[in-house]
Amino acid sequence: MDFKVSPLDVCNILIECVGNKGNILMPCYTNNSYKFSYYDKSEAGILSETFRNIDSVFRSLNSQFSMACWGKDSEFFCSEHIKSLFPFDKFSPYYKAVYTRHAKILLIGDTIKTHKLSLLHLIAKDIDKNYERKYRLDKNELIDSKGCLHITETYHRVKKNNKKNFKKITIRCAKNASRTVCFEHLNLTLINSLEFINNSKSIRKKRLYI
Repeated sequence: MDFKVSPLDVCNILIECVGNKGNILMPCYTNNSYKFSYYDKSEAGILSETFRNIDSVFRSLNSQFSMACWGKDSEFFCSEHIKSLFPFDKFSPYYKAVYTRHAKILLIGDTIKTHKLSLLHLIAKDIDKNYERKYRLDKNELIDSKGCLHITETYHRVKKNNKKNFKKITIRCAKNASRTVCFEHLNLTLINSLEFINNSKSIRKKRLYI
């Protein structure tokens, strides 16, 4: 069967599936981690960029890991991200989605790469013994949807992750927390975010760091 949909079709299908009682969040970061404008292009892929441009989508103000959200709780998820010292702390959409709503993560593609999940950053401080030495507090320039400039401070990574361990940890955490189905030539993987985070506890016991 020849099955073709556009990125906008995918966004509309997701919105229809979730309905007016749910929420959809997508990573919406840019390529400049120190200067950010609300209307900057998303560098998280064509689906994220298409989603960002839907009128009813709200975007969080964070120069490193901005998030776009559609749904009844968009403001709850995104409005406090500007307060974050660490992009995944309690003010972030990532933290709120996992710990207050036990969100499900949907990966879409012909090849699923669970080790690309941004979610692992949420537990970086717990599973990285050198965490404090890898980050530096720096100033950021954020421009909101009304054109107002905000000067904030957040921690920026100054040393790279151990990519081998990063990949190994994420695959292990996702192994028992995910389910994959194939639709034609398209793989869909659904991950229980809270279960993924809980799996990291065993990783900490094994002292496998990133």
